[in-house]
Amino acid sequence: MLKSPRHFDGTTEAVTCCICACNRVSELSRCLNSIRRGTVQPSQIIVSDDSRGEAHAASIRQTCESHGVSYIRGPCRGLCANRNNVIRHASTSHITLLDDDSVLGHDFIEKVATVIEKQPKAISTGDVLEHGKYLTVPTNPKLLGHFGKPIRPGDRIENINLNCNVFPRNLFDHVQFDESIVYGYEDTDVCAQAISQGFEIRHEPSLVNKHLPSSSSELNFERRWHAERARFRMMIRRLGRWSNRRGMLAAFIAIAPVHLFFSALKTGEWRRCLSGWVWVAKGLRELKS
Repeated sequence: MLKSPRHFDGTTEAVTCCICACNRVSELSRCLNSIRRGTVQPSQIIVSDDSRGEAHAASIRQTCESHGVSYIRGPCRGLCANRNNVIRHASTSHITLLDDDSVLGHDFIEKVATVIEKQPKAISTGDVLEHGKYLTVPTNPKLLGHFGKPIRPGDRIENINLNCNVFPRNLFDHVQFDESIVYGYEDTDVCAQAISQGFEIRHEPSLVNKHLPSSSSELNFERRWHAERARFRMMIRRLGRWSNRRGMLAAFIAIAPVHLFFSALKTGEWRRCLSGWVWVAKGLRELKS
């Protein structure tokens, strides 16, 4: 039998679970159950709901009410806008960003309290058990922006796991998720902004949550190309604005569109072959504006 959960609501440091939801009632209920079963409860749990249609929204609202958590209606302009929305409603010193298909570790919030006590000004990232099986540690962007560059001792950490993290709330007084990104790489983008503002990202392997996506949320054709476009936008902003690494930006501009061209040829996606150069041109125009 579980002990009665204790609340972590210290006088100077506290945490809000900020959850983005959209249509998935059973996944959200599973996520909320995992929080409620924890050894320590967060000070706040806020669900921002981007569900399409009143029926889905009513079900999500009812689920929140049954778990005793705060429900707010999302802006329905995409995941990044929904993340910004839920963050704005948090009133604690720290937040953890979660999706509705995440499952928190039994002592996650308890360990978050310890992490905040040790490093109150830092961003912390833990590890994620993808599909509940495969341990995913944070990695840095590769040359072309793809995930997967191993972080070695002494390397600066430039990314987080979105379902296992701790942010100082005041960070978002200076940065926000890029609402023009439809899907993908928004975590790398917001981390680049945070680093440019002097925030440090630390890896805390004691923090482990699960990500249990449904089969319907697998990366389909359109979402994959949304992610590719987001990768170009993120890298141009990251190298040309947030860190001013002009040499690496020049290398990206020279290599990335060619790489995408041959990738599209290989998969027979002819109409996407020139997309890289189009996205580079748009990104450079934005840098100059």
